[in-house]
Amino acid sequence: MQHAITLGSVPLGRYNGLPLRLHISFVLVGIFVLFFQVQSGGNHLGKTGVILLIWFAAVLLHEAGHCFLVHRIGGNNEMLVLTPFGGLSFHSFPQQAGKDLWVALSGPLMSFIGFTMSIVALGLFGDAALTGLWDDGNPNFSAEVLPIAALRLSVWINLGLVLVNILPAIPLDGGWILHALLWPALGDHRSWHVVRRSSQTTALGIFVLALVTGLLDLMIGNMPLWLPLTILAAYCFCFSSAPLSLHPLDRGSYAGEDPTADSSLRPHKVTVGNSNPQQHELSLEEQMLLLPTTEESQNEKADSAVDEVLQCVYDRGLASLTTAQRKVLQEAAKRYRSRIPK
Repeated sequence: MQHAITLGSVPLGRYNGLPLRLHISFVLVGIFVLFFQVQSGGNHLGKTGVILLIWFAAVLLHEAGHCFLVHRIGGNNEMLVLTPFGGLSFHSFPQQAGKDLWVALSGPLMSFIGFTMSIVALGLFGDAALTGLWDDGNPNFSAEVLPIAALRLSVWINLGLVLVNILPAIPLDGGWILHALLWPALGDHRSWHVVRRSSQTTALGIFVLALVTGLLDLMIGNMPLWLPLTILAAYCFCFSSAPLSLHPLDRGSYAGEDPTADSSLRPHKVTVGNSNPQQHELSLEEQMLLLPTTEESQNEKADSAVDEVLQCVYDRGLASLTTAQRKVLQEAAKRYRSRIPK
């Protein structure tokens, strides 16, 4: 079984051991861009190629921010699927609200840096290059010098990635940012329910905006604005119903760490006993010291860990499993083989 996202993507190879894939939505964007460039005349193939190349580079820069920060906090980058609105990153690290927040913010921050650097570089070509950004009668490709046209595209694409990815919807970065902000107050699972509702509301709002822009005949370049807005609305709505809430084994599961010990990565209190609600609360570590450590209890814990991994496979596919989760399955296979009579 493969993850639904990888089924709609093609491999691009590996960079420093990280599998890179290109989502089919990038191909669809290329078809739309080519269609509207043909209508505008000129070297439509060359224009389409430049647009897609800069768009691809901007998405790579955006995702490089996520991957760099995951590596800095001691996590593992498992796989990267590139889409027109950013990327779908599969990585594992000890998840806490603060770390989740910074990992989610790192992508838009890198896109903002790309936007700023493009503005600065464009300014080196003089005031006319900058004012051409806002002149409706002077589209990007009317510039005589190709670097100016490329920098103008870079400005708008990077700015678009920033604005899109702060929307409170999954799988956009804004959805993960919202979850990280709500997590301390509402808890992990309740926060995901709020994020899912927010995603559906955001998708509906974008669709209404697309209808309004269509009625007003608003354009972006020579493309009607309602088209990218409709695609974005569909993108957010489809993922709003996906089971994106991570299971415990996904949190903190990275090489060298016991995935079953994940819950201790963030404060977690449990009350021992039901007879007295005012009874002293013990931390998870203290409670585990009170539990029996018999072989039977160890087997139960191991079986529970396997159940969590299998649930993750059912929800998100084998491709989403981390290294630690695969190790859990390998250990389960060894235990199974040892029980078979020889």
